Amino acid sequence: MAPSTKNRDRALDCLRMASCLLVLCRLQRGEPTGPGAVVWEALRRGTWSGVDLFFVLSGSLVGGLLSPTNRLRGSLDWRCLLVRRGCKNHPTFYVGSASFLVGSWVHDDLPPIRDILGEVYF
Repeated sequence: MAPSTKNRDRALDCLRMASCLLVLCRLQRGEPTGPGAVVWEALRRGTWSGVDLFFVLSGSLVGGLLSPTNRLRGSLDWRCLLVRRGCKNHPTFYVGSASFLVGSWVHDDLPPIRDILGEVYF
């Protein structure tokens, strides 16, 4: 069950968005030229913090999910947690992977099939 918008912390949502943008900037290929190159280089130097921030926020999210369950039942229901997280994460992963493959195919830059299958079955 998705959390209602009343219970969501907008500040954490903004931090999640910032961490994702930092990670995406880190993964950007190529070197920009022109007046934006200096700004881009400064931004890229700080993008390592996006991954750290993302992991901290993920730990906070999982801790927030475990705490009420533990208080209600007196124990942790790992199976329920893993199913909920899997149902939330797997569709996004497969859509992202499909988008990557389509983009790679369009640009004629497909990775080896062994690498593709390794990611899909990981």
